[in-house]
Amino acid sequence: MAGFQIVKLQVEAGKANPGNVGSILGQYGVNMRDFCVQFNERSLKNESEGTLVRVVLKINSKDRSFHMDVFAPPVAVLIKDVIGCKGSGEPNKTKVGKLSLADMRKIVEKKKLELTGAEEVAMLKTVAGTARSMGVEVDVDWSELKTKAESNDGE
Repeated sequence: MAGFQIVKLQVEAGKANPGNVGSILGQYGVNMRDFCVQFNERSLKNESEGTLVRVVLKINSKDRSFHMDVFAPPVAVLIKDVIGCKGSGEPNKTKVGKLSLADMRKIVEKKKLELTGAEEVAMLKTVAGTARSMGVEVDVDWSELKTKAESNDGE
């Protein structure tokens, strides 16, 4: 196993400790104290404490050193923060909240570098799909939004 290993985790910002990441990182021989200190410091720069964030570690198999990339919270977590509750157990029957266009734009702005859409409308539709799968209603007129985007392209 020469080279690097990639490890992906979701950890609450500012709350990494050997108790909650040790079982995963221990098998790769990573210095957990170094990871926890670096992660807690970097995660609290952009997020409030306790917010679930993604982290990707690139671990050198020879000397056990690592490079860490901390990403924004998953879209579902951002939606949950906006509506103030968890998603529905039956999203097609029970609705738990409503997401406005302004709320969706804030989420897209925060996740812009990580979403796959090339245009804002595509990224908004990605967020809307996640919201619908959680039982959250989406209050957006897509036809009006699409025509605005097309008119801006022509300018």
